[in-house]
Parts: sequence; C-alpha cells; structure tokens
Amino acid sequence: MDKKDRNYLVRKVSSNQQAQKRQDKLINLPEIDGKLVLIDGYNVLITSESVLYHPESVLKSDDGVLRDVKSVFGKYKPHHNTEPTLNLLLDTLKSANPREIRFYYDSPVSLSGELAHLTRKLLKEKKVNGCASTHKHVDRDLVKTSQAENGVVATSDGPLIDHLERVVDLPGSIKMNKKSI
Repeated sequence: MDKKDRNYLVRKVSSNQQAQKRQDKLINLPEIDGKLVLIDGYNVLITSESVLYHPESVLKSDDGVLRDVKSVFGKYKPHHNTEPTLNLLLDTLKSANPREIRFYYDSPVSLSGELAHLTRKLLKEKKVNGCASTHKHVDRDLVKTSQAENGVVATSDGPLIDHLERVVDLPGSIKMNKKSI
C-alpha cells in the first residue's frame, strides 16, 4: 500500500463506534442560526475548494463528513480559487444566520496572515459579524473556545471532531447546494 492509499483509508474509514459518535455530533447548517460558529480555516477552505473545483478528490467518510484526499494542508498557498471559495463559504454561512463567525488559520502555514487578512476583508464587505485570526494551535483553541462559548465548529478533521460537542460539515453543505451555483 502506498502513501496515497494510506491517506485515503485514514480519511475514509473509522470504526463503527467512532463513526457513530462523530455522526451524533453533526448538526445541519440551519441549526447554526443564532450560534457562534468557529471555522477550522484551512480544513474547511481546502475541502470546499476541492468540492467546487476538484470533486474527484473528495470522499464521504464512514462518519458522514466530506473529506479532501489531496493532502494539501501544510503546502497550501492562496490562489485564484481562494477568494471565490471564501465568498461562497461566507454567503452559505450568512444565509444560516449565525451570531458570529470566527476563522482560525494555522500560523505555522506560510501566508496564513495574508489569508486571515483576506478573510477579514471579505467579512467586512459582506457585513458579516466575524473575524479571522492565526493560531499556533488551532485544534486546541477550537476545542477550548467551543466549550467555553458553546460554539459550533466547522471542520472535517476526525480526531478534532472526537473532542467537540457540535460540528457542522460546511463543505458538505456546499456540495449539497452546488447544483444551484
């Protein structure tokens, strides 16, 4: 089995018990109405870009969440699809009427500050209550903030989902609405 096959299996397969526990945490997009939504920035952005521009690299995992299998994460650089994808994410979120949206980007990733800046600019342009920032430990900060402020986290990161109470599959919502784009 090569690296690509292992990557696919890790993103696709989980035990029945683990898959059920994760599925029990999933909420639908309309359920974020009036809630704080915390975004696992790179995870959601990369998966959403794949849904829109590279659907062959997206799979639905055993736990019901869409995942990207390209393994781009640490090598991500903003490009021509970044801003349109962020705009679609913000439009999708805005339509569900969250109280506030916070994007968390991993500071060790090159150009994360610029991506947070672009996200803040788009939030302001769209008049969405929210912010975007970089964090050294995004997963830890998402768990801590979601617990302290009763937030919903948008992510497809399985191990992160294991530590959360409520999760929304934002790329999955985009895929469901893709036909109307």
